[in-house]
Amino acid sequence: MSITFPEDVVFSILLCYWCLWMVQFVLALGTQPKDFPAAYTILSVVHGVVMWGTFVALIYYLINHASAGFMFIVGFLGIASYMLAAIMYGESCFILVSAIQYIAMTPTFMSIIGV
Repeated sequence: MSITFPEDVVFSILLCYWCLWMVQFVLALGTQPKDFPAAYTILSVVHGVVMWGTFVALIYYLINHASAGFMFIVGFLGIASYMLAAIMYGESCFILVSAIQYIAMTPTFMSIIGV
């Protein structure tokens, strides 16, 4: 089973999302967020909903269609980019301090301890 939508639905969603970006752009041209707090709150909530919807669709797709090798590569690149960003920012000590917590949250570790 895959996630498929008719082309007119996808076009409508993209058009609405583009319109939201244009509204945000026009609001940002000459105003501060404190001038229109309700508009910025609504835009933030809508962008958050779109972000979570995309994230859930991506996870659903990866679970149903991705191979184990591809998942390993994606996980490795995610961890490597996190470490590279921390080192570039000069916070390499943060990696050492938080490594145990991140390892404890991995699914493999959780299955080993029986949770």
